[in-house]
Amino acid sequence: MVSFTQAVKNSLTYCKHFDFKGRSCRSEFWWASLGICLIEVATTLLFCLIFALLKPLSEEAALIFVGIDILAASILGAYANILISIRRLHDRNMHGWWYLLFFIPYVGWAALIVLFCLKGTTGPNSFGPDPLGEMQPIGTNPYPRQPRQS
Repeated sequence: MVSFTQAVKNSLTYCKHFDFKGRSCRSEFWWASLGICLIEVATTLLFCLIFALLKPLSEEAALIFVGIDILAASILGAYANILISIRRLHDRNMHGWWYLLFFIPYVGWAALIVLFCLKGTTGPNSFGPDPLGEMQPIGTNPYPRQPRQS
């Protein structure tokens, strides 16, 4: 099981930050999702505070500045969430294309939540070693591509 701080650290700073490859266990996925959500809320509150402090500027300019900052934080949060979701699907030995279920309201969302809650495959699969095994040091490639078994 991965702790909250380790999951957020792995999601944001570990060698997985820009990596669609590999696998993420359930605890890493849920803790990282919570951490990303908390970071987005904190940045939104911070930018609202900045907006209050920028009041001497014109209200429109301050609102545009804060809006752009919140949009950038939301895009980065969505990107991190997509990465961790695809790696979670890989843990189930499913391709990341299954994440497109997100675009089917209600039914697709429910299906993804169920998939994210199910246990991953035990041992290595076609997307890499079992994430419940030992964490790999930064700079190593822990995800050698293995042939997919039918």
